[in-house]
Amino acid sequence: MSGTVGIVGAGPGGIVTAWSSERRYVGLAAQADSGIFEFSDEPNDTPFPDAEDVQSYLREYARKHGVYDDVAFETEVVGLAERERGWAVELSDADTGRTETARHDYVVVCSGLHHVPEVPDVPGRERFEGAVLHTSEVDSHSVLEDRDVVTVGFGKSALDLSVEASRAGASSTLVFRRACWHIPRRLLGGQVPYKYLLFSRLGGSLLPQFPHDEVVRPIDRLPARLKDLLWAAITRDFVYSGGLGDLDELVPSNGLPDDIARSGVYPDEFAGRVADGAITPEKARVERFESDGVVLSTGGKVLADLVVFGTGFRQEYPFLDASPLDLRTDDGLFAAYRSLVPPETDRIGFVGLRQTHNNFLSMEVSAHWLAAYFQGELPSMPTTEEMYADVERRLQWFRETLPRNQGYDFGPYVVHTPEQLLLDMGIGPNQAPNPLAEYLAPVKARWYDDLHEKRVAATRDGASG
Repeated sequence: MSGTVGIVGAGPGGIVTAWSSERRYVGLAAQADSGIFEFSDEPNDTPFPDAEDVQSYLREYARKHGVYDDVAFETEVVGLAERERGWAVELSDADTGRTETARHDYVVVCSGLHHVPEVPDVPGRERFEGAVLHTSEVDSHSVLEDRDVVTVGFGKSALDLSVEASRAGASSTLVFRRACWHIPRRLLGGQVPYKYLLFSRLGGSLLPQFPHDEVVRPIDRLPARLKDLLWAAITRDFVYSGGLGDLDELVPSNGLPDDIARSGVYPDEFAGRVADGAITPEKARVERFESDGVVLSTGGKVLADLVVFGTGFRQEYPFLDASPLDLRTDDGLFAAYRSLVPPETDRIGFVGLRQTHNNFLSMEVSAHWLAAYFQGELPSMPTTEEMYADVERRLQWFRETLPRNQGYDFGPYVVHTPEQLLLDMGIGPNQAPNPLAEYLAPVKARWYDDLHEKRVAATRDGASG
């Protein structure tokens, strides 16, 4: 491959935006236990790092590898257009608003999908005399101090904010339409770190079967009846280990593994603060605002002077809206071959459409795959027809197995997703240091620290064969 590469995004899949000091909410912490939140050549054994830890790790990694020299700071990508043998990238200076166009032979979009806040349009908002924010806008405890805070949602950010409001605010109420599963930090009665279930091959074998046979092993073919029995036991343990035994309103009505692909990790103090009354849970919808609070679908009213929506983000790439590049199906799923490249558009790739619970590893292996693909080094380069067939098979699996994941979030399939790309590159899937770790240990990015050398060797062997 010769020519220039334009990379949109200044972090691993763009998440540096969410972790920046301007965009992170108070109490934000990663959901990854020790040895998970790392690049392959920079081990990180900090368990559940907070926002400052993550930001420091990313900055030091970028400095170590000279990334800062190639970053255009305070610059927004506002347009992208395909040109003959390349792309025109329209840039806007954040200070002056002046625009210019850069031309690149290749473009890799790494700006992520979680930066446009989703805030529902609730009637009566104009009458509310308090403040209405999204979780990403709550950047200090002073925002919460001495306020009656209503947090809306049941995702990780909503749970985090409800805990912080219970500490700093006058009151904390959590309003949610349905409880969904989150992961206790330790399982089996609090004895075993959760990563041994959700980041290991043995744990992955309990999931619905991955849609590509090349990465399905005998252990993945356990009888469905056995999987159901095991998940019933795991569900009971989630309730016990998560401290939900006496909190029926917080226990989801659906059993695991439903929701596991979209689950977060429970904040350490969440269940305890609900149990002692510091957080008041309300299972309801917010029907409307009134001047001094919100009215719920149950008919009850909650007084508030701050309402925080922990309702996630809209999954979109704003700078692609005006381009002819169409990544979506009619039902809104992201359609790309291997979740990385559009089948009929050349010289562009996406890192961030192949998300897993171990995103650093997923993104790193994706970057290697894209480099091999752009250089024509995959042992078997797929045809356009093969790409479309692969995309349809994967999306149908998403519709049936992960119906709320929009065709890009593989969640707990942290072993299968990188293995598929390794096999595409002609690299063997066994990267663990020994057979025992291969099946029982949580997969770590550091196992892949020689991936570049293996990729070069695979290319050389393919050429000589």
